[in-house]
Amino acid sequence: MTFKKFENKVYCNECLDEACGFIYKVFLKRYNMYLFICDECESVWETLDDLMNNEWISLNTFASKYNINPNWNEFSRITNGWYSED
Repeated sequence: MTFKKFENKVYCNECLDEACGFIYKVFLKRYNMYLFICDECESVWETLDDLMNNEWISLNTFASKYNINPNWNEFSRITNGWYSED
């Protein structure tokens, strides 16, 4: 999948035409897992493969699946934006 970038920060393809959110790599401590989330539309990709194949779910769906609150307080930001070198 090809992503639009700004200074190598990757834009979310799901909201690119409207909100232009960036993708962040985050950590969900309760489940000891890393995932990717858009800071605007809150699309969630559970793995890098999901992200590369554009297989996303909404934050609300993700929160229901893992029984967490659907807000950013559940996550620790790992990056100030997901960066791509290619």
